[in-house]
Amino acid sequence: SRIRTFPEGFLCGVKNGEIVGFICSEIIYYKDTKKKGFNWYNLTDNGYITNSHNPRGDSLYGISLSALPQNSMVTVVKLIEGLNKLIIKKKLKRGVFGARMPKYHKYHKKISATEYIFGRTKKGFFLDPELSLYLMLGIYPVRIIKDYFEDKESLNYGALVTWKNPFYKFTRLFPFIADLLNKLWRRRVYKAYDVFKVGKRTFTSTIKRMSPDKIVMQGRS
Repeated sequence: SRIRTFPEGFLCGVKNGEIVGFICSEIIYYKDTKKKGFNWYNLTDNGYITNSHNPRGDSLYGISLSALPQNSMVTVVKLIEGLNKLIIKKKLKRGVFGARMPKYHKYHKKISATEYIFGRTKKGFFLDPELSLYLMLGIYPVRIIKDYFEDKESLNYGALVTWKNPFYKFTRLFPFIADLLNKLWRRRVYKAYDVFKVGKRTFTSTIKRMSPDKIVMQGRS
């Protein structure tokens, strides 16, 4: 139903002819994430998106993300980059994700969930590895979502994180710019993410050496 409802929002990472990961999304209004009782289930129509996808919305919401264990970080980076490209193409304001907090169960007796998602290590990274990866991609936490989804490690919490489209105003005023930026993206003229200097050399070389051959869009709406 996800591919049938919003084919452009289903991206696959392919390496040597095999699928190594995928990411699914839908279009929503950002204000929907501020409603009382908001969680993954009611924002995604229990994952089906048939009744939750709104082509007139202003934000792209990441529903699910999965990658094979081998080179998973690199695959995730490329998939999110593909999603950012879609955000620009659709002239949307932002990308929105509900991130897991897999290490929070180790900290919950010492700090609150909110303190956890904004807490940093001495090197400047977030306490949680998933949030640290998002940070390297220019995706920042906004707030905690209680009872977001069933996840024992996260104690059912989720972290609402966003990526703001830096080209939103330009693409709204001059629609042709969105197509131009997509072409530039393919040529690697600019990057959609910022990487901390402390890890820049290792991170970028890893992407170049081990990234999926391509990101495939499953259809066009």
